[in-house]
Amino acid sequence: MRALLVINFQIDFFQGGVVGIDAGQELVDFANALMPLYERVVAVRDWHSAAHQSFASSYLWRRPGQVMQIDGQAQLLWQMHCVQESFGAEWAMGLDVSSFHHVVNKGTNPATNGYSAFAETDLEDFLRAAGIQELHLIGMAREYDVAYTAADAAQLGFVVRVIEEGCR
Repeated sequence: MRALLVINFQIDFFQGGVVGIDAGQELVDFANALMPLYERVVAVRDWHSAAHQSFASSYLWRRPGQVMQIDGQAQLLWQMHCVQESFGAEWAMGLDVSSFHHVVNKGTNPATNGYSAFAETDLEDFLRAAGIQELHLIGMAREYDVAYTAADAAQLGFVVRVIEEGCR
């Protein structure tokens, strides 16, 4: 069986959002058209605390785009985004959320970067219980959240396909 992972289809990642990427209704329409083709659809969302370590606002005199060393690891600093229960953390307008079989909240631990949908979540358990062997990924940001999720999925033994036209 195969599943579609819909990653970060949240207001803050779309045009006008604080980390807005060049994505709009066409990407939502693409996701809505794909979801009925899969046995399982898993929505993955950033769900950060306001004091997340990756937010520049957590440090005096820091701005988004800077890199800091935190516990010996390089951490890119971001604008505050997808804060739990905030408007920006809501699903993108028009996204068919009724197609979701499961929702994964990632980035909930303020002390980790939270890029991968497998880090400190129940995603692997859900997929294994459902008999999923193949994952197709769409979402944002391709070079962070999608890439880290794809790498972890492959390492866990899943067959992985990133659908480029569904990524930004």
